[in-house]
Amino acid sequence: MLKKSNTKPIYEEKYNGYRLHFYFDKKQYRYGYIYNQHEAHTIQQEVNKIIRAVKDGLMIPPEDTAIGDFVFSTAFHRYHQEYPQQQAKNLPDVTLGELMQQYLDILITSHKSKKSIDTEKLHLRNLQRFLHSKKLGNPQLKDIDLHFFEQYKQFRYQTVRTDTVNREMDTFRLLFQKAVDNNYINENIARKIKRDQSQIPPGRFRTHKEILRLLQDSSYTKKEIDEIKRYRYLLPKEIEKVINLTKGTWLYPLIVTYAVTGMRRSEALDLQWKNIDMQRQFLEVTSRKQSKTHQETLRTIYFDDAFLEVLRLQKQQAGNSRWVFPNESGNKRRADSVGKKFHRIVKGTEFEGIGLHCFRHSVASNLASKGVDQRMIDSILGHQTEAMRRRYRHLFPEDQKQVLGNWNKSFLVSVNDFKEKVN
Repeated sequence: MLKKSNTKPIYEEKYNGYRLHFYFDKKQYRYGYIYNQHEAHTIQQEVNKIIRAVKDGLMIPPEDTAIGDFVFSTAFHRYHQEYPQQQAKNLPDVTLGELMQQYLDILITSHKSKKSIDTEKLHLRNLQRFLHSKKLGNPQLKDIDLHFFEQYKQFRYQTVRTDTVNREMDTFRLLFQKAVDNNYINENIARKIKRDQSQIPPGRFRTHKEILRLLQDSSYTKKEIDEIKRYRYLLPKEIEKVINLTKGTWLYPLIVTYAVTGMRRSEALDLQWKNIDMQRQFLEVTSRKQSKTHQETLRTIYFDDAFLEVLRLQKQQAGNSRWVFPNESGNKRRADSVGKKFHRIVKGTEFEGIGLHCFRHSVASNLASKGVDQRMIDSILGHQTEAMRRRYRHLFPEDQKQVLGNWNKSFLVSVNDFKEKVN
């Protein structure tokens, strides 16, 4: 039953929005979010009236409609019938293009990291490409609805993965929140967009054979198949085959470096000779990705005599360049040139479709399967998040078996004693 007749919308500071709600049969029902305070309170009043009418038997919800759906949809219907002119009159004529330009002007002067700024700018460029591709022109903000964003998502899914689209939606939520703050629209429609969940089974790192078995299920979409293949990892013999494919090319020492150290593509290309100590056989890797404060972090990777010999040969090839893997001019090599060269080499082989990041996956997965302590793997690869560790934790079976075995020995003796007493 209704607890209060003067129920007010719930304000949630985290989302800067209001949630409608009511109580019925000792259960709370919620709807959210509404970002205009007056609108939220007005619709909440309608909700209160409807639920009182239901309680008093003056309104009876349809049998095939849930009470929550009935109350909230009826409240919104009444609100839009009573206040249509007021809503339209209060909204200025602002286009999406104008909002994007205003957002960009604020973005470049913000305190966000350069990487975050560049990422959001890229997301906005993708939005412009969508408008151009679909010939939507420059729509008014008040005309944009959820269907607009669903169209955008389908457009992007032709070329990118779920994680990328979800990140773009995060940017659009910030973009449209700026429109709400400036009173261009009453509600941040982008906040109603649900994050898409990948249908790929857990345990994302798999061998080539495991992937082939998994893909025997024809129910996967092309996007999901690409996602599954992306997390393939190579066994030692397979890594050796790939390395042999690159012999005789400038890519060879770079691929060996990826395979030995598990460095990210950009980390290896950023490597300078001053970062390598040949005598004590270690190198220092700088990275921004693993830092939550956007400051450069440093990790040390030690290497053996075999890799030392590869580095010595590369030193001769690099000449006077300060970069370990320079281009023909001695300057820092572009990341895209490395990827294109690698894809050309593996094209037509059993390894077609893998990327350079596969070597990073392979280092983590093979070390995990050999029972190497997770902390050691973290120190080599620079992992700091639990999400990254979960990706290869399923490869620790023997390690877990040994740990549990040692633990069991501490009490299984007493269990055997119990069996003897029972017998």
